[in-house]
Amino acid sequence: MNINYIKTQGSDSNISIIFNRGSVNELKEEYGYTHLLEHCLLEMFRLEKDCTLQAYTEFDHVEFDFLIFQNSGDDIYINIFDNIKRIFIEEHITEAVLRQAKKEVLNEIKKFNPRKKMTSEFSEIISAGNVKRIPLGEKASIENVSIEKIEAFKKKFWDNCKILLLAVTEIDYASFVSFIPNVIMKLRVITIKFL
Repeated sequence: MNINYIKTQGSDSNISIIFNRGSVNELKEEYGYTHLLEHCLLEMFRLEKDCTLQAYTEFDHVEFDFLIFQNSGDDIYINIFDNIKRIFIEEHITEAVLRQAKKEVLNEIKKFNPRKKMTSEFSEIISAGNVKRIPLGEKASIENVSIEKIEAFKKKFWDNCKILLLAVTEIDYASFVSFIPNVIMKLRVITIKFL
């Protein structure tokens, strides 16, 4: 594990947890499952009030970005990592979570306009033939996914991923690392960078 550490002071903290699996890792019959899984996981997070969360699915990764408000205390870090462990290892996706995630993803697919939303880099990737489909997924694939299929996909995602952890925080290195459950640290974290 490579660790670069720079301690900051007097500002909000940021943690990005980046999984090195994206839409390019999907099988043909799994089109859009990564994006759907991202939304399921967002529904499953139970975070402290001193933290906000945003998530993104890209071709080659899924990213969860946490903004931790100043003076939130150490418990917020423990809460974030306990949530990661809980949603991947301890809990299953429920019908209610899947239903809500499908609704959100289908809404994003409906609103997507490739002419307006594609960046030039995004267009170049598709034009070069490196990727045939966008990470959003397609309507039929999302509508037809069952709880069993998305659960199996979640397990495959977790079993095959590595994690990049980027942190801007004012707590010391030893304390921060101590908050990460062993099941995540030993098996999944490949790099921690304190920026």
